[in-house]
Order: sequence, then C-alpha cells, then structure tokens
Amino acid sequence: MAKRTLPKIEESALPFQCYATYHPSLVIEGQYHYEQKIEADFSRLSQSVLEPPSAATPRGRAIGFDTEYDSGGALLTVGVADGERAVAYETTGRSWKQDLSKVLKHANVIVGHSVPGDLDYLVRLGLAKDSWLRGLDIADSLLLARMYDENKGKGAYGLETLMLGVFNTDPWKAETEKLIKATGNAADWTPEQRIARCRLDAWATRMLAKYFKEKLDGN
Repeated sequence: MAKRTLPKIEESALPFQCYATYHPSLVIEGQYHYEQKIEADFSRLSQSVLEPPSAATPRGRAIGFDTEYDSGGALLTVGVADGERAVAYETTGRSWKQDLSKVLKHANVIVGHSVPGDLDYLVRLGLAKDSWLRGLDIADSLLLARMYDENKGKGAYGLETLMLGVFNTDPWKAETEKLIKATGNAADWTPEQRIARCRLDAWATRMLAKYFKEKLDGN
C-alpha cells in the first residue's frame, strides 16, 4: 500500500489555539501538586488576552531592560519597557544612547531576567545608578519566579515560558530561536528581528516581576 501523506495545514488556517498542560494521570498516580498547575493552566484561558505593548517610549518608574548581543558579547540592541510601552534601540543608531539615558534617568527601579548580566552592560554604558550597583532598587523576574515556585522543571524558567504560563498572551520568540539554534549569533538576525524580540523581552520581564512580587507579597 502506498504511503499516504497528510496535507500540510498552515497555522493561520486553524480555527482554534492549542495549549499544553500536565496529564491528569499524574494526579491519579499521587502527584497531587500537579492538580493546582493543571487548574492554573485552564484558568488562564478564561483571562482576557494581554495585548503587546505599544511601540512608544516608556515613562514608568520601574523599567524592564533587555539586551541582544553577538557571539563575542558586543552589544547590538537594547530594549526598555514599562507595563504599557516598549521600545528597542539598535546601537548603530545616532542617538540611541541619549534616548536610552533619558528613559533610565527617570527610572527608580531596573528590572531584568537574570539582572546581573543587564547591570554589566549598564556599567559599560555608564548608565548604571549607584543604588542598582549596591543591590537596591532592582528586580529580577527570574529570581522572583524561583522564589515563588522552586519546583518547576528544566526550561520552565525561561522568559517566554514563564510569560505564557502566567498570562494569556502570544509567543514572540519562535523565529529568532530558530535562527539562534542555526548560527548561535544574534548578529545574523535582521535589525527588525532584534528590535521586535528585545522590546518584548524587556516588557515581559517587567510584567513578570510585578506579577511574582505581588504573589510573594500576598503570601
């Protein structure tokens, strides 16, 4: 019998979205802590969709910060965001550092996903505030997520994974993740790809830090 090939279905043609959760058999087998995780996954679907931030200069006092850099560590793109606005600057631009400085000047708190690496770049740029270097007025969405739940599996603390696990929003890293696996160098991305990813990374870390801090304060 000839092998039958199924027709390819374009993602845009699907009338529904698919979400993954834990199999209920885990609870039946006695791993009861998965029950809350399954309930959380289903309850997230009832949330209103969290729309991405507008492409405008952030004005908040707590600023999410993210960077994209080449395989040698040279800075390529810098993203900043508050809860509603996010932009990213290519370091080849004329006024990018001046524009970045204006945003950070009015910020009280700097937010990053694994913030020590972000602070390293801010030091190199001469834009790190003394309080940040002393460990004050900083928030780390990765650390806060681990403090809230230290039992997540491998890969579960990635920025996009955490964001999709908390909010009903769309993924944004697939295209660049495919490229980074192929070449290992963000310099091979287009400027538009770096800007799109970097500004949403900055927004995501800002949103997650706020979410997990409120959860921890509530506990």
